[in-house]
Amino acid sequence: MLCAALSAFWPAVAPDISRTFAPTGRYHSATPLTDEAIGLGSGTAWDGMKGPVPGPTPDTVDYKRLEYGDYVEAALAGRFDLSSIADTTPAEYVARTLAMAMVYDALEVSDRFDKAKWAVLSFRPADPEDPDLVAVSASLGRRLNDRHTYRFEMIRHDNQKDPHPQHFDRVIVKVVERVLLFADPTVVLRVPLHGVSATAYARND
Repeated sequence: MLCAALSAFWPAVAPDISRTFAPTGRYHSATPLTDEAIGLGSGTAWDGMKGPVPGPTPDTVDYKRLEYGDYVEAALAGRFDLSSIADTTPAEYVARTLAMAMVYDALEVSDRFDKAKWAVLSFRPADPEDPDLVAVSASLGRRLNDRHTYRFEMIRHDNQKDPHPQHFDRVIVKVVERVLLFADPTVVLRVPLHGVSATAYARND
């Protein structure tokens, strides 16, 4: 009940932080924050805690441990900057939530624990000129919403976390599968990777 109450005030109080910290196998992203908002773009993270970065090998990701996400310390140090999320409109919030739900449907996962096996590695508004978006749209003959189209890079993991060799507050997560998708609130286009064909998913199909 407390979580639901806090979420009613999003983004000012309880934004979705599941992208920032190492996956736990229990929680999944519902309304993802953008790469920019979690410090992966040109700006700084809204909570002072940078999101995941590439690990020591191509099939790994370097995450901060949830146990060391000290928001009291961050607040006392003045590291919170709500300006990066404060301009999120209700329409944008709804569009992100629906697009994320569509992505899970396209990945054929519905149970919350199955969803938690997938992590959002990258999420941002799609560039209309993105070569991957242009190519997959042309290949499948589908056009996404001009206003609310997002680029998702999803990774599937087995919840294996290895200690970071240099930082006690970070872990290395093994990547089992990577998927690149473009989605709006009604359609998902999957970009062909590693021999997988391009596919389109829509609830009305």
